[in-house]
Amino acid sequence: MTRSLFRGALVVTAALVPSISVAAVPGDVWTVGSVGADFTELQAAVDAAADGDLILVRPGDYAKFQALGRSLTVVAETPG
Repeated sequence: MTRSLFRGALVVTAALVPSISVAAVPGDVWTVGSVGADFTELQAAVDAAADGDLILVRPGDYAKFQALGRSLTVVAETPG
């Protein structure tokens, strides 16, 4: 498994983000998508992430996930 790390990340709480700018999130950034991402399943990314990490979800269909008791930011990347 390759790990894409972007130091600094963004402070975003919206579900859909038209564009993403890198600002300051203390954790790592994980990507979820079908090609060229760290994970193909959202739950696998949640399981691997540490508190404070950001999970960037590329467009696609994913099974539901649980992140109970976790301090993560999950952001959906909008197509286009």
